[in-house]
Amino acid sequence: MDLETYNRERTLIDKAEAYRAGRTCLNAEEAKHPDYASVDNAMRGRVERHELLRDLPDRFTAYLSKTEHGHAITVWTGDILGTARINSIGPRRGRAGDRQHYGRASIGGKLYAFQGPGEDCYCRLRAIKGN
Repeated sequence: MDLETYNRERTLIDKAEAYRAGRTCLNAEEAKHPDYASVDNAMRGRVERHELLRDLPDRFTAYLSKTEHGHAITVWTGDILGTARINSIGPRRGRAGDRQHYGRASIGGKLYAFQGPGEDCYCRLRAIKGN
């Protein structure tokens, strides 16, 4: 995404969020308002992807997805951030007793360790020291 497109779409999203004003849902009439209706999920995903690749935060949550070439880390709309490799040990129990998969991911040239319930679910990523 080029900087001009990012700035335009980030402005539209900010305007939609200001209109939503923290409400968790809008009725059908409110959702038709031009400030809100000008933004769709694809736009939100593109902006989120751009910001994550630009900032490369030390910790964030994304999704583990299966692709035709293996596994990938994606934003919630499915836009790929980077590649992932699940540890071959298999799932283990997390602190709460739930099954957790562990692995490594390469995103924007930075290495991350991740854990989460598995494919098509969220995963928590943290940068590996020394990056």
